[in-house]
Amino acid sequence: MEEQKLSKIALTTKEACEYIGFNRSLLDSYRKAGLIRAIKAGRYFIYPVAELENFISRNIGHEITKDGVIYD
Repeated sequence: MEEQKLSKIALTTKEACEYIGFNRSLLDSYRKAGLIRAIKAGRYFIYPVAELENFISRNIGHEITKDGVIYD
């Protein structure tokens, strides 16, 4: 019987970058600007998958600068 692989509900910074297709610098900038929310766990951040997917959905059709300025 084949084991089912459980899906993660939160990702490390590296995993979040791979998931959303950003480099770490851009992900950090968007987190600091409040565009992507994360949970601070000790000295690390974890990113809920739902938050990454919501960020994408909220910003379809927008242009966002590295500093977090959103243009319609």
